[in-house]
Amino acid sequence: MRVKNFDILFLLGLVTTAMFLSGCAYKHANLISQKGISIETIHSAGAHISDVAVSEDDNELVITGKVYRLNPSISGRGHVDVTILDSAGNVIKKGTVPYTPTILPKTPGARKHRGSRFEVRLPCVLPAGSKVQVAYHARLKPESNSPDCERSVSPGRPSISK
Repeated sequence: MRVKNFDILFLLGLVTTAMFLSGCAYKHANLISQKGISIETIHSAGAHISDVAVSEDDNELVITGKVYRLNPSISGRGHVDVTILDSAGNVIKKGTVPYTPTILPKTPGARKHRGSRFEVRLPCVLPAGSKVQVAYHARLKPESNSPDCERSVSPGRPSISK
């Protein structure tokens, strides 16, 4: 009887492990190593962009990353601009997206503040050797709703231009 219970527990453990591993499978294709895509992050005096990842999901380009506050005195309101360049430096796509949470978190007394996350989905497939530029833009004045760049923020969805 003990051997039979052990076999059932072993099989149950195997099935649980298989379900866990299949649920954690990464479905995006990493383009940095596959196509030689380069990433350029353009920082500002108030915020720092990091953990930028570029991948493809079906026929969409997915760019994710984090925005960190560098100075606790800034408002932390703004958005992230993404520009896709081909190997010759020509603009393929541009996009603007807000980050979440929309005000960059600050932790009093901490050396490093928690970051906000952003994700941009663009309907394009990148050629090999492309460059992805990611830039943070803050608002000029905290009471103003206009960003300090020429593109506007569309809440919830990135604004895309060619």
